[in-house]
Amino acid sequence: MSHQKIQHASTLLLAYIGGIFLLTSFYTFLQGDDFCTFGRLFYLHNSNPFTETAFLYNEWTGRYTSSFLIALPGSVSRIVPFDILTVYRLFVFAYLLSVFAAFYAFSRILTDNTGLRLLLSLLVTDLCLLLMPDKAMGIYWVTGSAVYCIAISAFLLLAVRIHDEYTTRLEARWPTASTMLLLFAVIGFNELLAISAGMLLGLYTLAHGRHGWNRKAVLLMAAWAVFMAVTVLAPGNFFRDGGLTTERHKIGPATDMLIAALRHYWSSAMRPTVPALLLALASGVLIGMGARKHLKLEAWRAWGPMAACLLLSFPIQLFIYSFLAGEPAPGRVIDQSGSLLWLGVILLSLAVGWHLPVARHGQGWPAAAAPYAVLAAGLAQLLHPEFLSLNQDLRSFAPGYGIEQTARIQAINQALAAGQKTLSVNQFTLEPARWLYIGDITPDPKYWLNACVATYYRLEQISLKPAGQ
Repeated sequence: MSHQKIQHASTLLLAYIGGIFLLTSFYTFLQGDDFCTFGRLFYLHNSNPFTETAFLYNEWTGRYTSSFLIALPGSVSRIVPFDILTVYRLFVFAYLLSVFAAFYAFSRILTDNTGLRLLLSLLVTDLCLLLMPDKAMGIYWVTGSAVYCIAISAFLLLAVRIHDEYTTRLEARWPTASTMLLLFAVIGFNELLAISAGMLLGLYTLAHGRHGWNRKAVLLMAAWAVFMAVTVLAPGNFFRDGGLTTERHKIGPATDMLIAALRHYWSSAMRPTVPALLLALASGVLIGMGARKHLKLEAWRAWGPMAACLLLSFPIQLFIYSFLAGEPAPGRVIDQSGSLLWLGVILLSLAVGWHLPVARHGQGWPAAAAPYAVLAAGLAQLLHPEFLSLNQDLRSFAPGYGIEQTARIQAINQALAAGQKTLSVNQFTLEPARWLYIGDITPDPKYWLNACVATYYRLEQISLKPAGQ
């Protein structure tokens, strides 16, 4: 079989793995904070996402970009001929698809070869999705996806723009409007990516020495500081933090929680994935060697700051979260920072292969071995227990979960039609799959989620029936 056919087979295999992750998004239902957001949006803020964003900015959080994107599906559902659940699923699908699109856009700084860009983007996307420890809250839930999943996409697009500002547009006196808009948007997703954006700007400025300290760099850093102030000084941050009782802003405990999180990530996500990780790294090195003429890795100033930022973001974001929140970084934070980590690792492996002496004497065996290494990496991901579990749940749990969710929605609608304002609903009988299920209402009608669901459906209260009834 020719190398080209092997490459095509690898691309199709990796596309299949990514397709399963995308397909799972069509089994999602509104969960958790979605009810809180849409309840306010529909009945308090007249379906206006800007009003909802302003409300959250003043009452809960300075994350203005993610607040808007959380509210957006609800607003769109009021102006399109589809029900809220269909729109919700389409947005979850779109937010997840944006990750692959952003990886593909990012690959432009590495190569102009379309086939190679597609292969690398699929390899990294699948690897990152496979290693995400909390897929339910990170990618299959609008609230989590808007804060962390699509935030990754926006950060990668910003990274490409910053790369261009410090390489192809180094002598320009002013940053482009698109760079400034992306910087503003990324800082509004969450404070962790905001810090990584500032780190990326600083690393590129330092890497280019006196040539990097021009008016444009100063303007970018000043804009970063101003946008940070906009999100950090939001009234909602102070209102929310005033009610927290956990011990925060302590370096020692935050460091201990960082170490514990790293150990947990190694044991739960990395150790079972070692074969796939090693094969992915080998693929990167061999592609760097065999496809040397197609890669743009000559100047370390062009890719070095990027790789450093992506690698450092993982421990820094986990530490910052623990420092600010006073608790270990949850899975959705690890989802975000881990995706940047593995993109950085693959970028570094490409650079290592590109700079190996053997790569400078023609393509030879590295070019012949690279497609087989990528195919083996894809097979390792396909046969990984995490992916097999997702694939099995998609076929066994998801349909039944959908039937029970639909039955509950129908029961609520029937009660509303009959004029009921207080309602008890049946518990789900299926053992919840962690891909799609992040929590449910309880028998206590005063529980916060019960209150949000009641507000969403315009009930006075809702609760679960006691077990056995």
